[in-house]
Amino acid sequence: MTEETMHAVATPLELVRALAMGYRAALERERAEAEEAAAQRERDRREGEIAMAVYEADEQVDMWFPNLLAGALLREDWTGYPSMGPLPRPGQGAGCAVAHLGEGLWLLREQAGARELPGLRLLVPCACEGFYECDRYHEIEIGEDRELLAALTRIESGACLRYFAPDPL
Repeated sequence: MTEETMHAVATPLELVRALAMGYRAALERERAEAEEAAAQRERDRREGEIAMAVYEADEQVDMWFPNLLAGALLREDWTGYPSMGPLPRPGQGAGCAVAHLGEGLWLLREQAGARELPGLRLLVPCACEGFYECDRYHEIEIGEDRELLAALTRIESGACLRYFAPDPL
């Protein structure tokens, strides 16, 4: 059917409506493709954050804990997680990595943007079992092997960890 034949069969408004349906379908396809591309970029960003969190945690352990953790943890022992909020500003970290040490102890490394600082925390269940109404888990910041050794010594003593700050041995 030629354009003149179509115009003779359909009114201009009917032609506009038919063209509008095709145009609307094309716009919806473009929108869906743009949304999928944005979703893929977000997935790629999150996967990159996870990989970077694991890499940096492993590197920090090797750098700051050569005598204890570096000999016990492999890169595969870390599980990375992406940031949960909006994109960080340049220089800020994103995401975190955790490693289960056993017996309820976890090691947490949040990306802080400064590779020269370890930024590791030991997450420890309290041994006092609520006698002092403390929280179930405590966070102990550790910066190097001596602080980790002090924390492990305190943990093994069974004392409440509510107000514990490790003193290097």
